[in-house]
Parts: sequence; structure tokens; C-alpha cells
Amino acid sequence: MAHKSKILQMSKKERKVNFRRETKKLKEVEKELLETRAEENRQTKQKNLTEITKVVFNIYFRILKNSSNTTVLGICLEGLAKFAHCINLEFYVDIVNVLDNLLKEDWLGYREQLHCIQTVFAILSGQGEALNLDPTRFYNSLFKGLLVTNASTRKSDDILILIKTLTDALIKREKKITNKRTIGFVKRIAMLSLQLLHDGTLGCLGIVKNIMQLNRSVDILLDFDTSVGDGKFQAEIDDPEYANASSTALYEMIPLSRHYHPIVSKFARNIASGVPTTGEGSLPGEYGKW
Repeated sequence: MAHKSKILQMSKKERKVNFRRETKKLKEVEKELLETRAEENRQTKQKNLTEITKVVFNIYFRILKNSSNTTVLGICLEGLAKFAHCINLEFYVDIVNVLDNLLKEDWLGYREQLHCIQTVFAILSGQGEALNLDPTRFYNSLFKGLLVTNASTRKSDDILILIKTLTDALIKREKKITNKRTIGFVKRIAMLSLQLLHDGTLGCLGIVKNIMQLNRSVDILLDFDTSVGDGKFQAEIDDPEYANASSTALYEMIPLSRHYHPIVSKFARNIASGVPTTGEGSLPGEYGKW
């Protein structure tokens, strides 16, 4: 500011002599001032956002520990799931334990249960990846709840949450789960795809396709010889590790390949063919990256 004031106070003769040079200097000084103000504004904004985040998470934690109001709790869990990446690493273990206790409550609704599981896997597939936590109980809760979802108006609203949670749990963490668990989930997701509207079915088939591309051990589900595997497939068991899904096949792709929605039909045929990227059974270019 002092530099700018000095330039402006120069005599008319001095300004005339040094017009171009000083005009250029004045513009440079004004530019520096603007950049300084912008940096100050950015820092102020960041500081305010940090303080707001602290206040919001303090409210969330109080609700988690004390509230049995499912409406308020549902909003809190939805916020936690959305902003889990903003939570300090030191709070992760406490949050996971609180959510684990919540899942044991009988009064908790299905959507709230989904948000609990979504928050845990959002944490474990992000900064919390290094935490020494056994997520088996959350995988089992997710597996158990898959067949609760259906095409009814109320339940179809939960499909997007379910798809995001499955993506975090199975695709982002694909190197940290056993083949048995992966195969069990793929079979149950295929079963789920039969009882959804076409948008939910497409989401499920998209996950199955991605998993098959990442883990070729899932190809055992394309073999109709059920003598291969660890025993009889037990569809009613709620633990994917012990369902013996490798002893069955993706029979669901047969009716889905004749689905009324043409894109669902294409995805089902692609999966039944072993998810080829080219040639017979491959997806058109606009769908291949889904």
C-alpha cells in the first residue's frame, strides 16, 4: 500500500517522464495486493470451514451416543456417511465401535442400518484403511440385509445407498477380502438383482461385472457343474464365508438376459459370457466403462 501511495503522489512531470515504467509498476503492485487479499480470504474461509466441521461432528457424536430418535439419528448417520473422510483418524475406532453397538439395537430401521454400514466402509476404504479393525461383523450385516431390499417404493430409495456401500466394501477393498466372501456376495447380489426395478438391477450387475474383472476366481459361478465347490450351497445362511456359493452358479443371468430393459439384458449376457471386453458378449463402448 505504501508503494502504491508513493507512485500515486509523484509529480505530474515525474509521472510523465516515467509514465510507462511506473504504470507497469502500479499494475504489478495492484496485482500483488489482489493476490494477498485472495490468499487471506482463502485462509479465513478454510479456518471457518474447519470450525464449522468441528461443531457439526460434535453434534453428530452426541446424537450417536444419546439419541434413540430414528429421524434425527438417520440424518446424523447420513451426514457421517457423506463426510466420513473429514473425520480425524483418532476418532475412527470410537465411531466404528459406536456404530457396531447401534447395529445391535432392535429399534434401528433398515435405512439407518445401511447408513451405519456405509459409514464404516467409507472410513475403512479411505484414511482408516490402516486401522487394525476386523470388519467381518459389518460384512455379515450387509450380506444379511441384501435380500431385505426390493422394488417397493420405500425400499427402492435405499438402492443408491446400498450400491455405494457395496462399492466401498467389495471393490475398493477387493484385495482385503477372501475369495469365499467375494463369491458369496456376488451370488447374493445376483439374487437381489431379480427383485429390483431396472435401475437397481443395473447397479447390481455393474458391481458384479467390476468384481469379475478384478477377481477371476469369481468365474467359478459361470460353471454349471455344481459338483465343484466346498459343499451344498446354502442360500439362507447370513455369512458369505459359509454359504458355499462356489457350489452354485449365476443362474440369475438366464432370466435377466431376457429382461424387458435392453441394457439390463446386455449386461446379463456380458456377465454370462465372462465379461469379455471385445467380441461376442462384449458391451457396446458407451456401456463398457460402467
